[in-house]
Amino acid sequence: MNRFSRFVSFAGVVVVVFLGTLAAWAAITGSISGVVTDPSGAVAPGVTIVATAVSTNVQTTAVTDAEGFYTFPRTKKPLQ
Repeated sequence: MNRFSRFVSFAGVVVVVFLGTLAAWAAITGSISGVVTDPSGAVAPGVTIVATAVSTNVQTTAVTDAEGFYTFPRTKKPLQ
């Protein structure tokens, strides 16, 4: 195997590892947010929102604020 072939093989491995790391990081640091409105378009304060991790069935709740906004902050580890 010549130097160029080894370099291309090594570069390919580095790219695959890098992309895999990015995908894993993105998957465990996401957040969810939004605004709840009623059918007329008015914001809905005080509404409880439930997010469920499908793989574990763990539920996390958030409550909308006075402007109908809610957020589930980023986590640094997967929901257990």
